[in-house]
Amino acid sequence: MSIAHDIDKLRAEGRWLAAAAVYATCVETEMMSGPRWVQLAHMLKEGGALTDAEYAYRTATKVDGTDADARLHLAHLLKQQGKLSEALSEFEALAELPQATNVLQEIRGLQVALHPDNCPIAASFRLKSNDGPHRDALQRLKERQAEAEAETARLNEQLEEAAHVEKSGHPDLRRMAFGKLLDARIVPKANLVIEDNVFVATTENPQFDILFDRKGPESGWVEIELGIDSDAPVVEPIFYVEHQLQWQQFSFWRLAPRNGRFHAVCLLKGPVFRLRLDPVQFSGAFKVTFFKMRQIGLARALRAAWRIDPAAVRGALKNWHRLKNRESIEATLSQVLRYPGVDTYRRWIERFDTFTSDQIAVRQRLVARWPKPPMLTLLIACDPDQMSDVSDTLASLSTQFYASWKAHLISRRPVPPRKMLALKDLCIRDDRILVTGDLLSAVQEANDGFFVTVVAGLRLAPSALFMFAERIVTNPGAELIYGDEDHISGEMRCLPLFKPNWDPDFQASSDYIGSFVAIRHDRLRASLDSCSTSSPDWFELIARSAFQLDAQRIQHVASILSHRPLSHRGPSAAGQAQSLRQQRREIIGDVLRQAGSEVALAEGAFGLNRLMWPEPSEWPHVTLVIPTRDHATLLRKCIQSVLAMTSYPSFDIIVVDNESVETATHRYFEELKGLSNVAVLSVPGPFNFSKLNNVAIRAARGDIVGLINNDVLAIHKTWLKEMVLQAIRPEIGAVGAKLLYKSGHVQHAGIACGIGLVAGHPHKFRDRDDPGEMHRLVTPHGVSAVTAACLVVDKRKYLDVGGLDEDHLAVAFNDVDFCIKLTAAGYRNLFTPYAELFHLESITRGLDTTPEKQKRYRAEAQIVLNRWPEIIKNDPYYNINLTREREDYSPKL
Repeated sequence: MSIAHDIDKLRAEGRWLAAAAVYATCVETEMMSGPRWVQLAHMLKEGGALTDAEYAYRTATKVDGTDADARLHLAHLLKQQGKLSEALSEFEALAELPQATNVLQEIRGLQVALHPDNCPIAASFRLKSNDGPHRDALQRLKERQAEAEAETARLNEQLEEAAHVEKSGHPDLRRMAFGKLLDARIVPKANLVIEDNVFVATTENPQFDILFDRKGPESGWVEIELGIDSDAPVVEPIFYVEHQLQWQQFSFWRLAPRNGRFHAVCLLKGPVFRLRLDPVQFSGAFKVTFFKMRQIGLARALRAAWRIDPAAVRGALKNWHRLKNRESIEATLSQVLRYPGVDTYRRWIERFDTFTSDQIAVRQRLVARWPKPPMLTLLIACDPDQMSDVSDTLASLSTQFYASWKAHLISRRPVPPRKMLALKDLCIRDDRILVTGDLLSAVQEANDGFFVTVVAGLRLAPSALFMFAERIVTNPGAELIYGDEDHISGEMRCLPLFKPNWDPDFQASSDYIGSFVAIRHDRLRASLDSCSTSSPDWFELIARSAFQLDAQRIQHVASILSHRPLSHRGPSAAGQAQSLRQQRREIIGDVLRQAGSEVALAEGAFGLNRLMWPEPSEWPHVTLVIPTRDHATLLRKCIQSVLAMTSYPSFDIIVVDNESVETATHRYFEELKGLSNVAVLSVPGPFNFSKLNNVAIRAARGDIVGLINNDVLAIHKTWLKEMVLQAIRPEIGAVGAKLLYKSGHVQHAGIACGIGLVAGHPHKFRDRDDPGEMHRLVTPHGVSAVTAACLVVDKRKYLDVGGLDEDHLAVAFNDVDFCIKLTAAGYRNLFTPYAELFHLESITRGLDTTPEKQKRYRAEAQIVLNRWPEIIKNDPYYNINLTREREDYSPKL
């Protein structure tokens, strides 16, 4: 039988260390193979020999310093062992690698964990002894690896000395001026096979060696050009230069797309040992159609940089003439010429928002099957003094692959004859575009379909009108439809706004749905009748439409439908914006009053609206429930903070004791007996967070109940009032607070379903004063769930949905499940930033745990996944285009 079969059999039996002992013999035959060391480390880690696994991962990074996979595993293992500073260093090193996964959230989390104000508590985990059947084999490997590392160090010294001698010689002046073509060729190095005369990458990290029949490049400028034929949406070749053996020091350059090929101009410094080309970052087939490398002079580098940034090159030349410093100009040119690569959003665009001709044809055939394609009438509000804005919008209309539309150009002020002629000239190319002049005339012409409100300057995505029409056809009850958007500067798309589904609180605070909205014709006419003027702006018209509708009649298309130009406002425009915000605030207040709400509006953070809900004539009594098992010091701080920092007029506290045994805890319980509004309720048995809260809430005398962890500290006196004001609203279910680590970084600001295994906190580790994604950290808004660490809810609503699930979700995800039950019962859960508390939860808790706890965690996760598959997959408050892998609101990839 083969060694591979023996290893597979041992792993299947769970004998990981025995498998590692056998696999060590494979590593001995390929000591310089990073993937071999990584596989060995995996087995050691699974077997619990974490110290040995750490050694194997570190060795993999020494064998190949460019190996992102080995460094990622090493960083996670260090974090698992509580070696947070070392883990942070590895994650930071990983972030510098060109092919590394996004680890900025990991870095931010570790920086917060190591903040002096925070006190991370190492989670308990079982460390198996490193003794085992692998020990002898691993010791042999360590001895051989030590010898190999010593030899590598010796060779590096020799090579550096040789490079220094070569550098001290006379430069080739002809090469510096004119350059020369190098006889370079690429040869498969790793993770590549050839099938049917094309290369096939077997992993996401295929590599070519760059070899030379004669002498390779010297230090100085090098130009590289590459042609690749591939069906992949993003191709980003990377050129590596080794400066120390085993890639312990290296430089890299991303090749920029240019004229159908990829190109880079690089400044090689220091010793140059080996060159490598990583052509793609995906597994699958591709062709290399062209490859050339040229040693070039400074003049050619100057020309290449001039094409990118003439101003920077001009400044560098001035400094060169003044200082006669070649290194200074080379540094500037190198910076200009370094291509930063494709950013995350651009990758998202290429993967998910780029339509091929075949995809467009499929959608057009779909439209042809519709019995009656809906007519879309665009109302384009334009300023005759800004003709370029009108031109941009009309140009984007010409790219639409949905044809059932017409457009009216509308101005809210009289248009001079000369300007009117200019507007009509813009419409000559398409008889569907009319210069109507005023809104009423345009609205009276349409008897069916939907109106689409547009501000001139907005560019419509080619799919925009089709997306509106498709949603109208598939949701015949829809009356208002909006979509996602991004910004555009020149031709560069940036700053996407991936919006949630309809959220009236968030809309009243921030106007997040924007002005590119489709409104059914009869709804728009009714809204127009209630407007303050016959020619309202789109904000008022949309507000008067939206807030009169049931939520199911407002549809959100989770696709980028429009591109908003980036604005650069001056001081006078800022003053106008302040006046406009006040006008719009008054409009929202009037609209909400017409809808039956008594809420008042004030200016909030960042010029947004703050909704001031009326205080009740008599505040309902609140019972706060705090489960605990020992931790007397923590509990004391919690209760003292609540009693001292809560201005709410009527509340009591139930401390739920779950078999505390420490003397200090029972002594503190005796102290609490002297307080009239604090009681201790004993609930014995195995730890069951859901049961502890359920028992206490059934006994609570408050009409409102609050679930509070024993590691929460109140820091603002109005926190409970703010939460109760939301909880007493008939339509609101659970209310969550803004919870901060002691350092002030965000721990909780609402829970989004679908992140990680079940759910996550997408604003985690943000700064305290960070406005959040689309200002979510400074505005109350809907969420699918909030943490039970600080949750306030009407007691009747709590009991009506059955409280927390003590039968199936004793520890994990019970708060997520409870909140979704409230949603299923017709309530909306809400996060409010105006209730701010400290949560002393260990930042590193949950990273490591016992096998028993891991098993329970996975079982409880599966229960929630099985129970609520739709909302876990498509959280209405967390856009489907956002990542499910991290808690940072970045686009999915």
